[in-house]
Amino acid sequence: MLPTYERLNAPKTLFKTAFSKLSIGAVSLALGAFIFSILWTVIFDFERATYTHCDVSNYLPSISAAIGNYEPQKTIWRLAIILHLPFRLAVAHCYAKYYRDHIRRNRRVFANAAVALNVVENLALLCLSLWTSSDDYEMHRNSFVTFIACSEIYMLITYFLHKNGRKQAL
Repeated sequence: MLPTYERLNAPKTLFKTAFSKLSIGAVSLALGAFIFSILWTVIFDFERATYTHCDVSNYLPSISAAIGNYEPQKTIWRLAIILHLPFRLAVAHCYAKYYRDHIRRNRRVFANAAVALNVVENLALLCLSLWTSSDDYEMHRNSFVTFIACSEIYMLITYFLHKNGRKQAL
């Protein structure tokens, strides 16, 4: 058996984790805050959250009302989005590395666009969560439109890359 050597001046890894654990952590924060907000609103703020000025009966509160209008739901939702943003950005970085290694050169422009759209989508989600429609309607509306548009285009480009852009196996 041949001896193996390590470089003495090689950069040391500060933190290492599996991509699946990183993804589960990112999804769990937002999903947990969402479920908590809905349940808390149904249990403690149901009447206020389902009330309409035209006396139409609602069976459940809207998502916006559940996560953005009442405390502690609003704070927990914002905290979860702020805390899970670095995870989502790390996932975007992992995708950038994946695309660099597995996508054909002539499709790299689409791969870079997909990563950029993913980052913009995440930042729009942050803005959408920090500014509610009752706080700053225009900022909330623009963030929502940006979030939806970026996520839809990102999904289409990702589908295209995985369908037609992968390098062929030897």
